[in-house]
Amino acid sequence: MLRWKVDHLPRSIITAMDWVAGELAGLGLSHNDLVPRNILINMSTEVISSIVDWDLCGLACIGGEYARAVSDHNDYGDSIPGIEDYFHVLLRHSFNRTGEELVLGYSEELPAR
Repeated sequence: MLRWKVDHLPRSIITAMDWVAGELAGLGLSHNDLVPRNILINMSTEVISSIVDWDLCGLACIGGEYARAVSDHNDYGDSIPGIEDYFHVLLRHSFNRTGEELVLGYSEELPAR
């Protein structure tokens, strides 16, 4: 298997991820692990071929995908190149931004420690 390592995600991939996250949100679902390692890309066309690792997929209202991505990124540092390129996509399709803030601990109800 040939693997490509990138330091950023091409704009076309981010646009496609935005579409995928939006379609899932429209169904009330969240992938919950939408990170570069779970996206198979045809590098000659820069088109997503497949999205894998659906075992964490669940209801968007309890997903917290943005919060999980941000907190996991902070835990692992820069071990996943390009991950910051699409955080805005996950936030845009968050079911409940207040819920995301609660997961992160950034709200008045649950302040960060």
